[in-house]
Amino acid sequence: MFKYIAKQLEQGNEDFGFVFDDDGLNPSSGDFNNTLFIFKGNDCQFNGDIYSEYESMLNYVFQCYCYLCTYGLDEIDEIDEIDDLAFDYLCDYDYADSFAYYPEFIEYLGFSTDNKIIQLLDSCVYSISNDDYPEALAAYLEAKTGKTWNTRHFTGYSQGEYCTLVYCDTAYDSKAVDYYGNMWLGCGGEFAVGTLDIPDEQDTEIDLSDLESFEHLVDDWVYGYFVVDDIIWRGGDKLITELSDQYDCPTKDLEVYVYENGEYINTRDQ
Repeated sequence: MFKYIAKQLEQGNEDFGFVFDDDGLNPSSGDFNNTLFIFKGNDCQFNGDIYSEYESMLNYVFQCYCYLCTYGLDEIDEIDEIDDLAFDYLCDYDYADSFAYYPEFIEYLGFSTDNKIIQLLDSCVYSISNDDYPEALAAYLEAKTGKTWNTRHFTGYSQGEYCTLVYCDTAYDSKAVDYYGNMWLGCGGEFAVGTLDIPDEQDTEIDLSDLESFEHLVDDWVYGYFVVDDIIWRGGDKLITELSDQYDCPTKDLEVYVYENGEYINTRDQ
């Protein structure tokens, strides 16, 4: 008979880097909306190289949009992309002093008329003026992609530990956002899962409530199964189901051990 065994690593031995070593969290997956940005303050700590390309665009949006609005051009609504050349073109006062040329600016910069987009750009400009780049990025990307982008804040266990996730609603549901936010702050645990091959005649001889009694019989531990603390603390069926889904094994055949106060406890006993 086969039994699948999951044991929690001792606190401090986890490697949360495994959670984020995934090409699916950036544009290499083929869909930019899959990109996940993680900020602390205005510092983009995850996918920062991708964000740096957009940070300059956000500032151009701020400067160009405010400049055009100063001239009463509040019908400008949608931006595709702004770069150095566009900004230089916009600020060429030989053209800008004449309202006759503003349709040319709009076409060159990729603007069009849409009430929702102008609201998003207004939000982007407002966020930048308040030095809130995560919110500005979410508004900009929503205007750019036509998908809904949001921000969500997480706090850790110590004072000053926090992060902000910027994500696309169509790519990340609430559970995924919870997972990545908590794991970035280390508010979770790592489990190793192995297989215990028990001969049928010894099925009743092994005490599955005591990990130490048979742990040496498992020689194929696979690491990198992560669960948020909220689920670990609940234990029981919730934790077993979470790990069986990740490992893809029957729930009834999985024994899960959590590490508490220096010893392993079978979660079925919680």
